[in-house]
Amino acid sequence: MTQQGDLSVQSSELHQIVKDTVAGTVIEAQFSPPKPILSTWEDIQRPVRLISTSPGVDYLAWVTDEEILDRPLAANEIEIDVQAVGLNFKDLLVAMGEIDQPGFGHEAAGIAVGVGSSVRTFQAGDRVMYLGDPSPGKMGTLRTRSRTHPGLAIKIPDSMGFEICQDLLQETIQLWSNDEIQEARPTQVLGYGQLKEGLRLLQTGKSIGKITLVPGTHPVSVIPAPLLPLELDANASFILAGGLGGIGRGIALRLASRGAKHLIFLSRSAPVHEAGQETIAKLKLFGCKSHVFQCDISDEPRLREGNRSQANYNAGNNFQDALARHRVSKGMHSARVNLGAVVGIGFIAENVEYVGKHTFKMANSQTGDEVLAAVEYLSDRRNHTSTTTTTRRSRDTAQLVCGLRTPASYSLGNEDQPTHLRYPMFAQLSPALSKAGGGTGAGSATAPSAAHLRNHLKAATTAEDAARIIYKAVRRKVADLLNVAEDSFDDSLNVRANGVDSLIQMEFRTWFANAKELGTVVPLKDLAKDLTQLSARLVSLSSFSKFR
Repeated sequence: MTQQGDLSVQSSELHQIVKDTVAGTVIEAQFSPPKPILSTWEDIQRPVRLISTSPGVDYLAWVTDEEILDRPLAANEIEIDVQAVGLNFKDLLVAMGEIDQPGFGHEAAGIAVGVGSSVRTFQAGDRVMYLGDPSPGKMGTLRTRSRTHPGLAIKIPDSMGFEICQDLLQETIQLWSNDEIQEARPTQVLGYGQLKEGLRLLQTGKSIGKITLVPGTHPVSVIPAPLLPLELDANASFILAGGLGGIGRGIALRLASRGAKHLIFLSRSAPVHEAGQETIAKLKLFGCKSHVFQCDISDEPRLREGNRSQANYNAGNNFQDALARHRVSKGMHSARVNLGAVVGIGFIAENVEYVGKHTFKMANSQTGDEVLAAVEYLSDRRNHTSTTTTTRRSRDTAQLVCGLRTPASYSLGNEDQPTHLRYPMFAQLSPALSKAGGGTGAGSATAPSAAHLRNHLKAATTAEDAARIIYKAVRRKVADLLNVAEDSFDDSLNVRANGVDSLIQMEFRTWFANAKELGTVVPLKDLAKDLTQLSARLVSLSSFSKFR
């Protein structure tokens, strides 16, 4: 796919190609574990719990809570809709990998929404506070729904806010109800999307009082729920124009594997060639019936005086683009996909000599599996019928472009950009990177992404350029860890002298070791170097650097 994900053609008076994050995420998930995406809490709409994908507070994400989805409520359990969770130093140690525990949060408050058949002390609608159940699968209160033993929960007064009661015990609740005590002050209330900020406060010792987490409005990092395999209607017929070509045969087999039982092939050739016959035989093994019809609209003759160049393809493609948008505008399902050079199946795979005669500078090559994944994404209505604007199919997302190279990809390879990227249609693509690091200079308000940083390192032409890129990344990371401004560092001092203690050191080293970042492990002895020396040393260690 593209270096920045799949793209959609946005429909307006002037068509523009924009990044389609949803399509890229869903398609990529067929080849690797899904990556977290940002989502509002209200849009998640399924039970989730907080996990750590790697040591460090930067690697926390919400995932589907299988315990709630797959298991019915036990007779001696209550189920609680979580409204507030206390954040403790132990949660920081779990996030850092110091404590091996499969959940976060130890006390919480919420509303009972389910009561087991043998529970007599609670009923649905009760406001409760509770301690986390240490049983397997139940540990951790940072989740949308918790199930716990009724002995670990108590009712709370209607006058007590969830964010206050989550760290009180039975005796203190009674004292609070009698106005004999007050809640711990100050109580800092943060949204789930501010979890990282709360952990940083604990990590740097800057928190005073109690930190409580509530759902809030800040976006959270959530791993998309895996979709069940696509199931096609066995009573439907699927028409494949040119379906006996290499890509068409691959699509036909994918459709059959997803339940299609009737395929109609439209082919310009009267006899079915050997490869087509082999495909039809394979389709029979799926219980799929194939019907082949000769159908060539260019015969009249050859559409009278039709242009023999690429104009016929251009006209056909534009018609299909317009048809897809028209159908979607009328509430019908339709989509178009634009492909680059496809390897492994199709014309190029069957005509190897063609590759040496032509270049494919405009687009990255795609494998047959990537093409089939894109087709399946567009065919699966579950990806496009959500009521949320992020996934609902619209005229703006009716056309998917795969493999298109961006300006940034050409600059990384020190290649001249083709002229088509100057057209307004491509104005939304990632801009070209500067020779010195592409926007990672001091004063930049936003830290580069992991992929951005990795690509800069690969593109660096000298060890000095690579060291400057790492130096700027190190300053940003330390500033983020310490929650301070970058200009507060003394470059003549090492990271320890700049305030990185032993606990933060662990996350600092994890950041480097993580494959998504700089691809190296920092030896403890190197942390004694000043920032400039450390950056130069890391150039020789990083797996993404040419100067190892």
